[in-house]
Amino acid sequence: MTLSPKVSGEADSIWSRHPTVRSRWVMANGVRTHYVEDGANGPPVVMCHSGTPGSSGLTWFGRLLPELGSSIQAYAPDLVGGYGWTDSSVPASKGALSRLEHLEAFIDTLCLDNIVLIGASQGSWVAAKYAVRHPDRVRHLVLSSSRALCSAMGLDVTDPAPVFDGTFESMRRTLEKAIFDKTDVSDSLVNYCLDIATGPGVREARAINQEGQRRLAREPALRAEFDLTKTLPQLDVPAICYWGRNDVNAAPDLGEALRPLLPNVEFRFLDRAGHQIYRDQATVIAESIRRFR
Repeated sequence: MTLSPKVSGEADSIWSRHPTVRSRWVMANGVRTHYVEDGANGPPVVMCHSGTPGSSGLTWFGRLLPELGSSIQAYAPDLVGGYGWTDSSVPASKGALSRLEHLEAFIDTLCLDNIVLIGASQGSWVAAKYAVRHPDRVRHLVLSSSRALCSAMGLDVTDPAPVFDGTFESMRRTLEKAIFDKTDVSDSLVNYCLDIATGPGVREARAINQEGQRRLAREPALRAEFDLTKTLPQLDVPAICYWGRNDVNAAPDLGEALRPLLPNVEFRFLDRAGHQIYRDQATVIAESIRRFR
C-alpha cells in the first residue's frame, strides 16, 4: 500500500482501517490526480465523492471499496476543487461542472469503459451528468441523496448554513452530521479530513469552486449545462438511487419529491443511514452493486 505523502501522525491510522485500499496517482488532462483503488482485474466501478469539506475518494468510499470484493476493480478519484490530495492549484471555476470535466479526463486516461458509476451527494450530479453525456460507457448508474441533483431537476432546494470553520471541532460536527453512527467518527477520521480541508491552497480552491457553483445557478449558459430536467428522465441506463432515512443534510422528503421526476430510476430508502450512506450501509449497497456484473 502506498500512502499519500501528506498523511502523517494520528491521521495515518485511517489507512490501517482499509488494508486492501491502494493509493495511486495519475495525470488526467494535465491535473496531478490522486485516487484510491481496490479489487482485482474485474469490471470497473468509478466513484464520485461529495462536495463537503474534507471529502475525498477514501473518506466517502473507504468502507465500500473492500466490501465490493476482489472480483470488481473499483476507483475513487479525488476530484478538483480542493478535495483529497489532487492538485489544489487547478481551479474548479465552474463548480460541479469542473468536477465533471475532471472525471471525464480521469476515465479517459485510465481507458475505462462499460463502468458502474457511483455518485455521492454532489457527486451524484457529476455521475448523472456523465451518464447523460456518455451513456454508451456506463453500464449502471448508482446515485445517493443529493441536493444538487434535486436542484438540477427543478426542485426548490435551500443549502444549509456552513458548519466547517477550519477547526477540529467543526470538522467533527460536519462528519457527525453526515454519518449515522456517531461512534464511527474517530479522531483519526476527523484528523484525516481536517488535513485535507486545511491543506496548502485548499481554502482558495474551495472558494473558487463554491463561486463556480453559484455561477451554475445564475449564468444562463452554465445553468443550461447544470439542468437535468429534460435529459436524466430519458436516460436509458439502469439506475438506482439510495437515500438514508436518517439523512439530515438531504432530508428523505427531498428524495420522495425527486422520485416521481425520475420514473426510470429505482429509489431505495435505507434505515440507519445518514448522508454518508455508502459508509453507513456499505454491506447492503455492495451486495446490490455486485449483482450488476
